[in-house]
Amino acid sequence: MSVLSAIHENVAVQLRNRVALNDISFHAYPDASAPANKIEVWPGSGTYVGYWGTFGSNGTADVMFRIRVEVAHGDASTGGRKMVELLGVGSTEHASIVDAIVADPTLGGAVETTRVIDCEWDVDPDTWNHVGWINCEAVLRKSGAQA
Repeated sequence: MSVLSAIHENVAVQLRNRVALNDISFHAYPDASAPANKIEVWPGSGTYVGYWGTFGSNGTADVMFRIRVEVAHGDASTGGRKMVELLGVGSTEHASIVDAIVADPTLGGAVETTRVIDCEWDVDPDTWNHVGWINCEAVLRKSGAQA
């Protein structure tokens, strides 16, 4: 499996294992066939892989990825409450995506570290589903390579 595939797969598995909500599905890639109440791993907006430091025996690269959260509207407060749980951070947040990522920033050993940058939250004007984006950066390091 490529490192990029491992990032997508490991993020989905890590979230599935740590986000304590039963009515959410987890996907390593965008999945249009999955209904709302889902979390997907998307490539970063703009730059996906920054190759700036990949040269030499101890090069680095960064992979930008986004975690897309879509929650069905339900009633006026149900969807919003669920988004707050998922986008929250801190020791009392049992469903925090951010806490699930920082619990193992190496993503199962696939990367050197992962940084959660920020999040956005909006409501789709057509479906009224809540949509959140969590922007992340994974740092890859090669050591002792001949290229």
